[in-house]
Amino acid sequence: MRALALLFLFCTSCRTSAHGGDAASPSAPATATIPTATNHPSSTSLGLSPQGERALETVISATGYGGTATGAAGTPTPVVAALRTLLREPHAAAAFEFAIDHGTLPGKLTALTGLWSIDRARFDARIAPFKASRELVNVLYDGCMPGGDPTPAGEIVERPNGVRLGPTESLYDWSVKNPGKAVTFDIVGGGYPLTFKGPPPVQQK
Repeated sequence: MRALALLFLFCTSCRTSAHGGDAASPSAPATATIPTATNHPSSTSLGLSPQGERALETVISATGYGGTATGAAGTPTPVVAALRTLLREPHAAAAFEFAIDHGTLPGKLTALTGLWSIDRARFDARIAPFKASRELVNVLYDGCMPGGDPTPAGEIVERPNGVRLGPTESLYDWSVKNPGKAVTFDIVGGGYPLTFKGPPPVQQK
């Protein structure tokens, strides 16, 4: 039943978030600016594995945001798969901050999504300038056709009616507490971070 409930939540999110037209919530003027994408320096000092290095490059060069179960096979996009690879790295937080400093805007948002999951203090220190951004980013919704919906970056970061998850709360827990409430994801509330992170690995017996 929980699996069916989560599937319903993801499908509902695709429909309600893609064209909801929600304005980003008002926020205080940012005290910092969004770092500009650069021809970045070497990332070898981050101590990543070869797989982690390749994943970081995928995140840095991302052209769209999201897509955890796309196409007929329901597979994650390369950038979501790369985020999951980086989450398994011992120095994931440093890698995500590197991507925030040197990546494309979709790459920066992806890195912020990963950072939310592993280091909330670093996330809180980096998120402010992104909340006010109106630059458009192609968001790939689960089950939708490739190409994405152009969405202001600030709305990806924070929506006024977005899901707000507690420290250990799952989407299923949230749905039980909020029956009938529309499901809308953003980064700040944990909706995107939790779904991008994917299911926990199966424990071997």
